[in-house]
Parts: sequence; structure tokens; C-alpha cells
Amino acid sequence: MALVSISSVPDGYANWTEYFSNLGSLSNEKAVPTFYAAKDIMGTLGLFLIGITALAGVLTGIIGGYLATIRVLSTMAEDKILSDIFSKTLYSTLFIMIFSNTLALFGKNTLSWFVDLTSF
Repeated sequence: MALVSISSVPDGYANWTEYFSNLGSLSNEKAVPTFYAAKDIMGTLGLFLIGITALAGVLTGIIGGYLATIRVLSTMAEDKILSDIFSKTLYSTLFIMIFSNTLALFGKNTLSWFVDLTSF
């Protein structure tokens, strides 16, 4: 993806370093070098494809996170660390979804704490 980002530079920039240093003042797809390169090289179809690819990556991460967390809860319930109710996938799924949505209501800082915790 890094090579795709530097493969195309908009008019008015001598090289990719100048382009990258000025990203804060740009808008639309020019503000995201990967999206700009896809549109410049492949047109609107390229922009559509890279958007779908990015969406698929995000959804894969979200679904994978849910599945991993549900499996952890189920395993903890089987080992008698948590209540037996979590051994059923339905209850583990509902708990994680309710917990995630409640956490989102506390704001961006709380989400950053959660991301930092999972990264750790």
C-alpha cells in the first residue's frame, strides 16, 4: 500500500515528499494518497475498488474481534471462571454487543483506552 501511495502525485507537486508534507491542506481523495493513486491510475472504478477493499478490511477486523472475544468468554465459562450462561454463544454475543455499544456512548477517549488495552 505504501508503494501505491507514492505511485501517483497530483499536479503542482514535484515529488511525493512534497505532496505528503502538504496533505493537511488537501481535501477529497487527494487528502488520502492511496485513494488518489487508485483514482488517478484506474479512474472511478479504482476508487470504488479501493473503497470496497478498505471496508472489507475494517469489517473483517470487527467481525474477527467479536468472534475472538466470544470464544474467550465461552472458554472462561467452560473453565468456571465466568457464569455458565456465557458458555452459550448467544449470550456471549449479546453481552459483547451491549458492552461495545455502551462503551461507544462514553466518547472517543474511552474507545482509545479500549484500543490501547487490546493492543497491549
